[in-house]
Amino acid sequence: MARCRSASAPVAHAVEAGLRQAELEGLEPTTLRNYRTSAECHVLPALGSRRLSHLSAEHLDRFYGALVEAGYSRSTVRGCHVLLCRVLDQAKRWGWVAVNVGRDARPPRQHTSNPKPVPIDVAEVDDRRGGEGEPDARHADRARGRHRGSAG
Repeated sequence: MARCRSASAPVAHAVEAGLRQAELEGLEPTTLRNYRTSAECHVLPALGSRRLSHLSAEHLDRFYGALVEAGYSRSTVRGCHVLLCRVLDQAKRWGWVAVNVGRDARPPRQHTSNPKPVPIDVAEVDDRRGGEGEPDARHADRARGRHRGSAG
């Protein structure tokens, strides 16, 4: 792959160069694998052909929003953001871009489900009744994720 050293280079070239540089810097193999997964599965298909000079914080905000709308997790969106910020930092250090637009982009806040606590009447076991085969004991075991006859 030819090394492109200008703002006219596509995002894909910057991502590949950034991943190579991260490897040379000795990042952990797991981190590199996560970066590559984010790049191949999300960043490159959506932004890879766009020129660095045409990439804006608005493009990144829309990209992150599309990931959220598609149902991707907070960690997936954050992983894409971290990768892009790192790649654009590298592009800035190498003089390919004047500004890292990733620093101005903001992944949307994602609301996680707010699990409700198990009701007390379901979770409590009445020890006075012995618990064996009693409805309260069965419900308590189910609430704890255990079933009669299973290990654990």
